[in-house]
Amino acid sequence: MATKAKRKKCFVIGPIGEKGSPERTKADWLLKGIVKPVLESDPFNYDVERADQISKPGLITDQVIAAAIDADLAVADLTGANANAFYELAIRHMEQKAVIHMAEEGQPLPFDIKDYRAVFYKLEHPDDLESARAALAEQVKATEDPAYKSSNPITKARGMVELERSADSKDKLLADLVERLGRMESRLGTVEFVAAMTPPLRRACQHT
Repeated sequence: MATKAKRKKCFVIGPIGEKGSPERTKADWLLKGIVKPVLESDPFNYDVERADQISKPGLITDQVIAAAIDADLAVADLTGANANAFYELAIRHMEQKAVIHMAEEGQPLPFDIKDYRAVFYKLEHPDDLESARAALAEQVKATEDPAYKSSNPITKARGMVELERSADSKDKLLADLVERLGRMESRLGTVEFVAAMTPPLRRACQHT
């Protein structure tokens, strides 16, 4: 008798709120209206779990951290800049494993992750849910591509550290060039900012 293939795990990170609260209602709409319909059906077939749905006995914090580390995929809802959500996201980033960022439309994302692709969703109309499901499905497909590599602020920083530690002169040269380009980009940004000033404001800055 053939054994049934083990299903992949997806852990949902994000604000949950108390039962009956507006925050819980939004979290449930996201989970049941967007994430589960995409992830639990073909072609993905994940088991989707949120922190409040972990049924095993044990310490909740330990279980959440383990889920953030061990899941095949994580979906992180960054709406409301919830501290616990960002803590769990940082753990996932440290593991350098696949994670999809999501946020309610209009939610500003912090500086460190604002340039990384995210699925922005609305919960006002059935068409909004459909659009969010389609965008999420595209991101899941990307994570399952054999050529996919996790990219986040931590992997980027780790890559620079590894280059700087390398004994290979070519790697060291590359690290130095990347650092120099970063400084040049910063200076160019300052020049563009000054150029955009009105003449009186520019003269005032030059004489400070």
